[in-house]
Amino acid sequence: MTWNFPGSIATVRSLGLCLLLVLAGCSGSDPQAADTEMEWQPSWATSIQGLEDKPDHLPPITLAGNTLRQFLWPTFSGETVRIQLSNEKGEAPLEIARVHLAMAATGSEPGNSYGQIDASSDVAFTFDGEAGVIIPAGQTAWSDPVEFPLRKFKLTAISIQFGNRVPDELSTHPGSRTTSYFATGNQVSQTALPGAQTRDRWYLLNALEVLAPADAFAIALLGDSITDGYGVLNAFQRWPDFLTLAIEADPELAGRVSVLNFGMGANNLTISGPDQDSGLVRFERDVLPRDKIRYLVVLEGVNDIKFSGVQAKPIIDAYRQIVDRAHAAGITVYGSTITPMSENNPVRNVVNASIRNDGYFDAVIDLDAAIRDPVAPDNIAQEFDKDGLHPNVAGYEAMGRAVDLSLFKL
Repeated sequence: MTWNFPGSIATVRSLGLCLLLVLAGCSGSDPQAADTEMEWQPSWATSIQGLEDKPDHLPPITLAGNTLRQFLWPTFSGETVRIQLSNEKGEAPLEIARVHLAMAATGSEPGNSYGQIDASSDVAFTFDGEAGVIIPAGQTAWSDPVEFPLRKFKLTAISIQFGNRVPDELSTHPGSRTTSYFATGNQVSQTALPGAQTRDRWYLLNALEVLAPADAFAIALLGDSITDGYGVLNAFQRWPDFLTLAIEADPELAGRVSVLNFGMGANNLTISGPDQDSGLVRFERDVLPRDKIRYLVVLEGVNDIKFSGVQAKPIIDAYRQIVDRAHAAGITVYGSTITPMSENNPVRNVVNASIRNDGYFDAVIDLDAAIRDPVAPDNIAQEFDKDGLHPNVAGYEAMGRAVDLSLFKL
């Protein structure tokens, strides 16, 4: 059977002591367990797009009957977990035989397990009580809850065995910043995948959620490759990751907040392409349905300006539209200035002046100022520069640390 929850966030409220104990993993000796209001909290999520017809994007083996193991970084801990898989870009039903969840066996490298899991932690998701699920074209599927000690900032593995029905068009996220492993047959519970082929992409993964106290909330970051962490691989070093670590070090925010990275490489804010939806469309699809999102940070527009020839007004109009829609949903929106692009671009100058001065955002996070060269402000400072457009890891850290955390305490 298929589970499809387009609204994405289900709230678990006063279900009675027995059911609450099962879902929340509480001990029967806890006298406050029955009074605790628990809700589904996104611990990790990503934007999806269509599968690009490029050799390093396409799966290296036939998927039907075979195993795909992928890795991600949760940003919120919990004991009860569910997963959302996407076939939104598929043109035919997608058959999943089984999905397993396990801790990665990272050893001395916290960001890279080379495809290995801690098999003792392995658990199976179910979908309406069944091991597998058929996801209709254009839809997503949520699993049933499963007991699992999900831990923030600990690399976590999702292993999928495909059924026989796999459409040519898959929902993907090319900028996974972690390596995925393809192996033959059913190897979802195997510790290692010897001989597996790899891609640095995500496929089908949409969100991972945990049951958490009702006062927990999420911060969403909408952006392009700079938010997606271009240049980072198998390391927790994107600018949203450094922001997450800063939040965790703040005693008022630690343990209450997840950070959701909706960055997407090469994405335009205002223009959709054959494989990608625009930032405006992704905001409607990825941000608005997740009702635990309390704050949104927008850093997008550089691709519109530098590569698509979009002028300032459509970009500013898109910002205003996002703010209006977000406010209607109770979300506070912060705008980031567009970071340097190695040229004195008049459109960027107009857009950044509007972000700083026109007051439609609830506050401004000036990431341009955080990494620009003080002598040549159209350029990223040399110590933060990777290629003239993207920051290096030091630049990502400077961006993440530049965010005023008091903005998330309002």
